[in-house]
Amino acid sequence: MVIGRLSGFLSGEGANISPLFALLLIPLIGAMSLASETSSWLLVKRAMQNAADSAVLAAAANGVTAGCTSNCNTTWNAEALSVSANYGFANGANHTTVTAVNNATCPASTSSGNCYQVTITRTVPLYLIDVVGFTGNATIGGTNAEQIAATAMASAKSVPTTYCVLALSTGSGSYGVNGGNSINFNGCDVRSNGATTCNGANSSGGAGQIIYTTTNKKCTNGDGSAAIKASGPLADPYTGRASSVPANTCTPPTAKATYPQEPTLPATNLLVGTLTWPATKILCGDVKLTGDVNLTTASPGTTLVIENGQLDLNTHTLQTSSGSGLTIVFTGPSVSGLSPMQYPTGGGALNIAAPTSGAWSGVAIYQDLLYSNSNSTTIANAGSTPTWNITGLVYFPTSNLTFNGAVNKANNGVSCFSLVGLTVMASGTGDIFAGSQSQCAQAGLTPPSDGSAQRQVLVD
Repeated sequence: MVIGRLSGFLSGEGANISPLFALLLIPLIGAMSLASETSSWLLVKRAMQNAADSAVLAAAANGVTAGCTSNCNTTWNAEALSVSANYGFANGANHTTVTAVNNATCPASTSSGNCYQVTITRTVPLYLIDVVGFTGNATIGGTNAEQIAATAMASAKSVPTTYCVLALSTGSGSYGVNGGNSINFNGCDVRSNGATTCNGANSSGGAGQIIYTTTNKKCTNGDGSAAIKASGPLADPYTGRASSVPANTCTPPTAKATYPQEPTLPATNLLVGTLTWPATKILCGDVKLTGDVNLTTASPGTTLVIENGQLDLNTHTLQTSSGSGLTIVFTGPSVSGLSPMQYPTGGGALNIAAPTSGAWSGVAIYQDLLYSNSNSTTIANAGSTPTWNITGLVYFPTSNLTFNGAVNKANNGVSCFSLVGLTVMASGTGDIFAGSQSQCAQAGLTPPSDGSAQRQVLVD
């Protein structure tokens, strides 16, 4: 009876399952281990690649020095190792090796000669995958293991950039931001011919790029990346416009009485109402609005020359009518006993569009560097007293500007604005409207630009 039952069990289909399962167990375990371990390697590889990319960009950024053509900074290697460690891949830990070089041959597709390269390798032990005969390409203490590697290459390349803010000074206070959540330079690129310093909340003001020449303290680009170091200062592109400044007709030109100052002004220097001006309008001394002014100009525009004086809007608005263009030039010879304020003041609003062609194409305000007093001017509330609704260039090459206003385009102008100062400090509610240079070609202005700014880019 026992023999008969055993014979029936062995001849039944259920008896085949156990030996078949035993035969299939080894390849099943192998397949599962292959899938799980290779997936794990893929995750490690991806993390290593992110670390290598970030590390090599940091190395390239720390290898760019003013006046240096390649590989001049000695901190690039330490920076690469530090960034890699921050991503969890510290050199010498957990069977990890990180190497950085600054003389790798760049790919043929790039114009650079030498590139920075970071390679990260990590050896990981094998667990079940050796069941299927895989022994790996390395060992850890005599045990089979797999070595995973990731490599990234970067170089510093020149990037053409146009600027809506240019600070000409090569000194320590060339450009800065004093915090304030209302500062808004979004979409605006900033260029400093000297140092940059950013402090407080929203310290960089959201500027797309901040380019500096000597040193940088806490300023970052709008995406959070490091501010970009240029190889040298940007030449002032607008000094040549001084040759178009009309001749001084104020007589005698060096007498103090020739340039009346507030509060006592002649009727010629008091502006109000709807006015129509010729191509050139020269006023001697301070100019003051006694009411709102709507200005129709000659074609393509009028050059208002204020000789040794300020433009006091006196809480009123100076606006160019549709189709009109205005350039305000502050100039004047040095006169004994006279220290005029050569800029707009007095609250109110400048709502002006620059000419779109001619000698003053694209220029809304021009402080004459050649003819104005040699001492620098301090403009404490640029953009707020008065408010700037301006299409075109505002040029103050001898002025230290504290910019805390909200700039918008002129009502009868397009979206184009550039600010040039000796130094520029943004604070408070400094705000340059988005798209501030999107229509500069239409406005007749070529903004400050160069290709000397260097940005670190991955090339492999």
